Amino acid sequence: RGEGGANLISSHFFDDLGALRALEHLKAASYYGVELFYSRAADYGYSKTLNEAMTQWNQGTPILEDLVEVIRRERPTVILSRFAGNARDGHGHHQMAGVISRLAFDAAADPNQFPEQMQKGYQPWQVKKLYVQTRLRENDWTVVLPTGTFDPVIGRSYAQIARFGLGFQRSQGISGHSGAPGPRDSYYRLVKQSKEGDLPDREESLFDGVDTSLPSIVEDVAALQDSKALLASIDAELRKLHVNGILSSRTDAVKTLAKQLSALRTIQTHDAKFASGVWRDLDLVERKIQDAIIALAGLDLSAWVTSAEGSEVNHAVSGESMQLHIRLANQGELAIHADQVVVMQADVQRIVDGSDSTDIPAGEIHQMKIDAWQITAPPTRPHWFRTSISQPMYTIQPNSHQRPLPPAPFQVVLPVVIAGQRIELATVVETRIRHPEFGLVQYPLTVAPALSVGFSSDAGIIPRSHSQYKLPVVVRSSRKTPTSAVVTLNLPDGWNCTPSQAVVEFAREGDEATVLFEVSIPDGLSTQSYALTAFAESEGDRFSSGFKTVTARDLGRVNIFKDAAHTVQVADVELLGSPRVGYIAGSGDDVAPALAPLGVTPVMLTSADLASGDLSELDVVVVGCRAYAVREDLRAHNARLLQYVHNGGVLIVQYQTPEFDHNFGPYPYQMGAYPEEVSQEDSKVTILEIEHPLVNSPNKIT
Repeated sequence: RGEGGANLISSHFFDDLGALRALEHLKAASYYGVELFYSRAADYGYSKTLNEAMTQWNQGTPILEDLVEVIRRERPTVILSRFAGNARDGHGHHQMAGVISRLAFDAAADPNQFPEQMQKGYQPWQVKKLYVQTRLRENDWTVVLPTGTFDPVIGRSYAQIARFGLGFQRSQGISGHSGAPGPRDSYYRLVKQSKEGDLPDREESLFDGVDTSLPSIVEDVAALQDSKALLASIDAELRKLHVNGILSSRTDAVKTLAKQLSALRTIQTHDAKFASGVWRDLDLVERKIQDAIIALAGLDLSAWVTSAEGSEVNHAVSGESMQLHIRLANQGELAIHADQVVVMQADVQRIVDGSDSTDIPAGEIHQMKIDAWQITAPPTRPHWFRTSISQPMYTIQPNSHQRPLPPAPFQVVLPVVIAGQRIELATVVETRIRHPEFGLVQYPLTVAPALSVGFSSDAGIIPRSHSQYKLPVVVRSSRKTPTSAVVTLNLPDGWNCTPSQAVVEFAREGDEATVLFEVSIPDGLSTQSYALTAFAESEGDRFSSGFKTVTARDLGRVNIFKDAAHTVQVADVELLGSPRVGYIAGSGDDVAPALAPLGVTPVMLTSADLASGDLSELDVVVVGCRAYAVREDLRAHNARLLQYVHNGGVLIVQYQTPEFDHNFGPYPYQMGAYPEEVSQEDSKVTILEIEHPLVNSPNKIT
């Protein structure tokens, strides 16, 4: 997912960042027309070598198992691998992806590999071809795709679509959606094929030598050989429709598709005993035909909620009631017949009372409202989790099917009949919110716990010489009505806090309360870490975890849950005097508040401070991580920082990226295009001058 990377747009890091990256990927994929699947592997951070990736990810076996399951379930004809599995790929993660793709090509077809997947109904599957992308015409390639060719239907080239989608991956520093028009080619090299014989030197297309017709789906199913002629007829009609154009007469196209849908359904009704994989393939064809009918007929089904009083709702809470609004717009030229509405909630189907079947003429809109829709679903949690960011693999809930996000808990299904065929319209139930920055946004409605409990930080440090530790606990309500709670800390033996408990009250959804506990720490503690937890009790329930909603402009959202736990590290650390520290925050920078337990309360320097503030009042100025990448004011007023150093001040610059490569330091330097950096946290550190005061006082560094 990318949870080990950087984030230039928000303060989400680690698992929160992984969720944000998934949202960015999904937004890009919505322009590409592809589905996304994720393995259980967690991004452990930037890696330079394949060997480190192999070590972190158990030789790649869990990832291979996940990819093989996806291949057996989705049954692709051709696989394209972005990476080759060698040093050219760059990151160790990229190299691993290239290695795994080759292994999966063979493993997916081998019944002796991951045989437990057969119990899920996933039979071995032989992919026809595996291609690896090459970058240049000078490289060894088999087929070239003219991705820069202008498409008059969509109004741009596929390369431009690719660049537009890539522009949503802003957390990595990618911005802008503009792709230059003009010729552009993409090169691929065939590295594996299922048929015997030498690999071809050149091909005209990725599907050379591959039968992509509908009859090929049942080629190996003896019981369905009689259906090949009918499938060939359906295939011919669909291809004819594609060639002749579907927009010249939408009504005729809908009727043609409905006729072919009817024919396809006779095959599935005729014999349901054939292999489950073939059934899924034919079902996919049926769903694609239905999707085409829905699009051409202009059928638009939407569903959203408001509170019982009609106001906007952020999250649902189990046990609450709200208003459910359903609207079906028939924007086509054919009348349709709508059946009763079905609402799915936590996999439970219920026919909506009063939603009688009705005819909807062309050009009309049908609307209905359920006034007291009861929420019974549990909180919407991710299906992946880990207890520590040091774990390189997530634990995945069964039957999650490598999905990028948890499925939406609420769905409205409306069967309709059009051109003589019954099809199902389905839509996710949404909530509509006026966001102060993003405007009116629509998200799938999710279920939240009534109360969310968490600490303002996951960990902190306290010197052994200190006896007090301030610890804020944040409680947030998702209930739509007034409520209260009692907040309590769980402390190690011998520790105490003031207050021992605290009562907090909330008037409405989204209200938040912070309880500041003064924790008293006993003398003589050893230098180790200590675990503290918190919980809130309300209306007979106990809440000991909280959630954070991860989102960004133009993206969806997901709630990431975390136990209300805080780790305190008791350390032998001293602070000389009371230094006056100025801090220039970087990207998603939480370093400044982490200094408070040590007795340092930094002054956060603003643009005005950098431009004209009196820096001489400060003993130290600290520049946050990636600050030169995200702070234009810092770059503009860098000379004032150098003058501050010249006058005797101390300037500490933390990790920076290539934006720093403009001689911002006191002496000339050049980082280069690919500056070296330490990527393995367990690398050996050698102190060159062990007697230097910097590593000996006031705290010894070894």
